[in-house]
Amino acid sequence: VKEGTLPNAVTIPLEEIDRQTAQAAVLSVHALRELSPARQANVLRYWLRGLGHAQPNSAHVERVLSDVVLAAADAEPCVTWANVEVRRYRDAVFAMPPLPEHDPGCIVPWDLGTSLELPSGGGRLTTRMAPGGGLRLPQAEVSVRYRRGGERCRLAEGAHRSELKTLLQDWGVPPWLRDRVPLIYVGEQLAAVADLCVCAPFRSDAGEPGIAVQWRRGPGFTFQKP
Repeated sequence: VKEGTLPNAVTIPLEEIDRQTAQAAVLSVHALRELSPARQANVLRYWLRGLGHAQPNSAHVERVLSDVVLAAADAEPCVTWANVEVRRYRDAVFAMPPLPEHDPGCIVPWDLGTSLELPSGGGRLTTRMAPGGGLRLPQAEVSVRYRRGGERCRLAEGAHRSELKTLLQDWGVPPWLRDRVPLIYVGEQLAAVADLCVCAPFRSDAGEPGIAVQWRRGPGFTFQKP
């Protein structure tokens, strides 16, 4: 997946933009650019109202349209007001509350039989039994950690291990969330990336007992599961 595209993004056909905007998780930059500046401003306000965010003043709207919508595809702009952040990633505009402070060095022990409230507003992890393809029942202590750099995960037996940074890009995880995606470790080894994948050495075989991790994401954790 190229860095310039967003897989499974919620884009809005121009003929339906009024009807769908208030329910859209993200706005399509391409669709917005097809509209006049006045129409862009109206769509932006309508979308933010539908998401329950504080309304921007004229200066904020102008900054979103100039600094976010018209930004280069590889830029990471952010416009803030009240309790709202508007960001851009690839062809998508996101609106969210500011993310709380986060310590990527924290390690949280996890008993897979219980739900786990993640730090920094990251949501909640739960599990369910999933024979075949889930996380193999661990034989060592399980913990939740976060990306520090250099992590790798083998997606298939016999394949090379892929850099976690590259996987997160391929999955369309926005840059500001990549250090907040919960990583499940068994002992000192990366076993699963939230509910996005299970690394091959830890994946249960067909008919073998396994565990599926489910991640109920916190506010602002908007992206499409691969």
